[in-house]
Amino acid sequence: MKFELKPWNRGITNRAILEDMRRVANGLNSKRLTWDQYDRLGRVRSRTVENRFGKWNEAIKAAGLEVTVVVGITEEQLYSNLMEVWMRLGRQPTRTEVKDKKRAGSKYSPGTYEKRFGSWRKSLEAFVAWANAKDASDVPTVTPRAPRQPSKRPSEPSLRLKFYVMQRDGFRCRYCGKSPATHAGVTLHIDHVKPRSKGGETTLENLVTACSECNLGKGDSSMDLNEHMRGHK
Repeated sequence: MKFELKPWNRGITNRAILEDMRRVANGLNSKRLTWDQYDRLGRVRSRTVENRFGKWNEAIKAAGLEVTVVVGITEEQLYSNLMEVWMRLGRQPTRTEVKDKKRAGSKYSPGTYEKRFGSWRKSLEAFVAWANAKDASDVPTVTPRAPRQPSKRPSEPSLRLKFYVMQRDGFRCRYCGKSPATHAGVTLHIDHVKPRSKGGETTLENLVTACSECNLGKGDSSMDLNEHMRGHK
């Protein structure tokens, strides 16, 4: 076994970074270079490249490489995917977690977001702005209506409505307080406080966050939240 020191990168120039990016791309026999590839084979971290050049694609262009254009994926799809990952983890996801797509359940890599929005942080900022732009049609609330008028509300909450409910509940089960962020293996669901079979509507007021265990235990019955939470103390 031969012991070798990694290159000393303190004070590395922008020119040296660009040369190293070209080296990695040439080694891959490609005109393009992704964040993940450079993190694996490059002299410095891709985060350093972004800090130096502002955006990954700006560094790509400065190195004379081809910018990868993400096609066929809409911003709505990227936002919805990030929303699902956020709900699965019970908190804001990190770039490292999303990079492990199997663990996070993400359909897209961090690089896909960075190519579209410029950086991982900017991707999160764009998502938060989108998610917080509440639309009344996405967040139905109880409104007066004439007797016997059939409900026009969907039986299943939309993805955005699920996110609002979990966000309101702090991404914790309203019955027992468990969260994927603090309890390994916990999966959160959206529960109708008053079951749909008994006339419960899919509205913000009638929905709560529940873990799998509490949701299954509740079954098709109405349950007082305060009473149930006292039973878990």
